[in-house]
Amino acid sequence: MENALRNRLTFGPIMLIGLFGLLWLDYAVQQWTLDLLKVNGISLGIGGVGLLVLLLGILPLATYELAQLFAAERVRPYRVIASAGSGLLILHAFATQFPEFRPYSTSVLAFIVVFVMLLAALVRAIDQTNPGSNSTYGRNRPSNTLPRRVGMVFDGDSGENRIQP
Repeated sequence: MENALRNRLTFGPIMLIGLFGLLWLDYAVQQWTLDLLKVNGISLGIGGVGLLVLLLGILPLATYELAQLFAAERVRPYRVIASAGSGLLILHAFATQFPEFRPYSTSVLAFIVVFVMLLAALVRAIDQTNPGSNSTYGRNRPSNTLPRRVGMVFDGDSGENRIQP
């Protein structure tokens, strides 16, 4: 039997058993926690634990694969920041089932999205100002070159703005 076919026949059922095990865990945790979560007098239990475990388990692989796809387009995302943002989004989706979290969920979602973008911009700015650092972008640039700064400068003598070369 070919190795590829043997691997598919071996790992396919193992993955299905793991998936069904996580779905059973999700159901069992929801049944075990019926007294903990009540909405409008209805006992719901905490759902989505199995799905949470599954998504957090797949997250590092998905982030690595996405980084590889972006590298083909000459875009190099920060894997740690992307993983942290994705993990926070997964936890946010899990937490929306709790009534105490719902009033804050929209603000928290906006904070996560903006925080990830601002953190990536901050790390990128630090990389560009420290050309000799061992970070993702500083490693590829010769240490004797500095990034070129272009921006608007207010000329106090003439009272107008000019472009700084």
